[in-house]
Amino acid sequence: MLAKSFKPNDNLSQKTKTKLSESLRNSNQIKQTINNAINDFKTNKNTYYQESVEFTRLSDLHLAVGKATVTVRIVQIDNNHWADITISDVYDFDKKNGFSIGNVLNNMGTYFQNQGLITPYEWDVNYAILVE
Repeated sequence: MLAKSFKPNDNLSQKTKTKLSESLRNSNQIKQTINNAINDFKTNKNTYYQESVEFTRLSDLHLAVGKATVTVRIVQIDNNHWADITISDVYDFDKKNGFSIGNVLNNMGTYFQNQGLITPYEWDVNYAILVE
């Protein structure tokens, strides 16, 4: 994902999109957010749910994504309910305090961003699952 910051007109590679999508779909944080949305739908009939998710320091998603917005829309198709999930964010860098390898790398990204060497960009991942 960092490579695209240096070439803002390029698209994310298919390999990066696939790996990102798979990692997000399998993360406990995303699964929990989807469960929250489904429970909200079953309890309150809300068809729209949105939550900010932060990934822990012990995962690749912490370094690649950090924090993202998860939007879940419940849609009825025939007799089935589907959860349409969109995970999105702006890939950018914000200064972090404290000394850790992750913070040092992040702050290097912040420096490059402030110098105009890398460009923030929006990304998203979208998929649907059947609501049981």
